[in-house]
Amino acid sequence: MATYTRGSSGTILDLGVTGLSDITTDYQDITFKFVDTNANYTPQNRIRSRVSVFGSNAGNQSLEGSGQLEFYSSFGTSDTTGTENLVLLLGANGNCAIGGNNSATSDPGYALKVNGTMYSSGSSRDYKENIEEYTPDTSKLFELRPVQYDYKPEHEDKGYVLGSEKQVGFIAEEIAEVYPELAIKNFEGDPETGANADWVVRNVDYAKLSIILLEEVKKLRTEVDALKAQ
Repeated sequence: MATYTRGSSGTILDLGVTGLSDITTDYQDITFKFVDTNANYTPQNRIRSRVSVFGSNAGNQSLEGSGQLEFYSSFGTSDTTGTENLVLLLGANGNCAIGGNNSATSDPGYALKVNGTMYSSGSSRDYKENIEEYTPDTSKLFELRPVQYDYKPEHEDKGYVLGSEKQVGFIAEEIAEVYPELAIKNFEGDPETGANADWVVRNVDYAKLSIILLEEVKKLRTEVDALKAQ
């Protein structure tokens, strides 16, 4: 147990460590409690390392290294943990889960699993300049080639588990030839020497495809309205 004074407000960080001396426990905790000048506990945060997730005996040497790293936060003003939420889970399989109600008894099934809404504040006018009208050539939509495919074994983690055995989508390089604004590039090169460093097409921005489809729908609506007016 260690206590630290932080700032001039008298706020104290109370750091408690449990389980570190006993390898037979299922987990090892580091708990952070913030205490005000009146010794009232504010919400507590906790980091938990699980020695074993899937076995009943965490002391079993065959289970060594099978742990997870869990980050909890809580709200409440009592001397207890209050209402605790598992906000971040780093699985033993290298995958990460973000958001409430994630299971601490199993590893995330994807490299990044988000339980809740992902938000990126990138669409406001405040963030943009050189704004111009975008009128895509929707006739090129018919040049797009939908495909079904399997990921190579070494790249299986790039796909979802779907209801069918096959993945469906586009080939990024083909999209770049028709609508380069829908192609996502990744900067690649030799990490040691920097040789062959360049931006390489690797993915498709499927969400932005809806903008081009909307333009085509608007054209069709105009044609339908014209026919109705005859």
